[in-house]
Amino acid sequence: MHRRWFGWLLLSALTIIVGSERASAQGLPADFVAVYQPAIEGLRKIYSQGTLKGTLSDEYGDGRTISRRFTLWLAGRTSRIDAKVTGQKGMGAAVGGTDIYMAMPGASMLAFRDGKGALANRPMDEDSYGQARNSIGELCPISFPYTMGTQGTILNMLQRSDVKIKGFKLGKVDGEPMIKIDYEALVGPDGRQGPWTCSLRLSPNEGYALRQYTCTAGHGSQQITLSGSLSYTMSIHDEPLLAELVRSERRGSQLVERHTINISDYQTQAPLNFQFSADAF
Repeated sequence: MHRRWFGWLLLSALTIIVGSERASAQGLPADFVAVYQPAIEGLRKIYSQGTLKGTLSDEYGDGRTISRRFTLWLAGRTSRIDAKVTGQKGMGAAVGGTDIYMAMPGASMLAFRDGKGALANRPMDEDSYGQARNSIGELCPISFPYTMGTQGTILNMLQRSDVKIKGFKLGKVDGEPMIKIDYEALVGPDGRQGPWTCSLRLSPNEGYALRQYTCTAGHGSQQITLSGSLSYTMSIHDEPLLAELVRSERRGSQLVERHTINISDYQTQAPLNFQFSADAF
C-alpha cells in the first residue's frame, strides 16, 4: 500500500530544534539513537533467515525490461536465490532460464539452469563467497529496510563525518507515527560522489524500518534523483516483513532505471539445510 507523506507536526518527545544542544546540524538526538540502534539489530535478525517468494522486475530508460520469479533462502551467512526469467525485452536473457546463486563460506556457486533443466556452473573469482553474496544482494537487496543499500546501516550512514543532519521531525501519516530526517551528504547511498540532498522516513510502528527516501544531486536536466518506497506486512510476532520495494533513478525528468520487488510469501523459519546442498540443484 502506498501512502502520501503529509502532516509533519512536531511532537515534543523527539523534536529537534536545529542548533540546540540535543540536535545540531552535525548530529542526531541521543534518545533517537538509543532507540534506533537496537531496532536496527532487530531488523538485522529478522532479515537474516527465512524463505521468500515473489517477483523481480527491472525497467530501463532505453526501453529494456526483464522480469523474474524468485525464491530466496536465508540462513545467517548462507543464502541462495533461484531467479527464473519470465519475460524480457532487449536484455538478451533466456526466458525460462534460471539464475542460481548460492553464497556459503567455502562452498559458493553461480549457476544457470536452462529451460530444459540442464545446469551449468559459471566462473567465479577468487572471492567466490563475496561474488555470490553481491550477486544475490543486487537481485534482491533484502537488507534495504535497515541499510538503504549502503555498506553499513542507515544509522552508520547518518553518523558519518560527511553527513549533516538538517531536520528531524516526528509526525503522523494516515494516523501512524513516522520519523522524517533531512540531511546532506558528500557521498550518496550507492557510493557516488555528490553533494547530495536527501530525506528519509522511518516507521516506529514497523520496527523503525525504512519507508521512503529521496536523494538528489546536480541541477536542471542533469539532476540525478534516487528515490524509493517500501511497504511491509506484520508477522504474528509483530515483525515488519518486506512486501514491496520500488527503487528508481532519474536524470532530470527522464527515467534511467526502476527496480521493483514484490514478495508474495515470507516464511520466517530457517530453511532446511537441504536447500544449500548439492542435491538441491
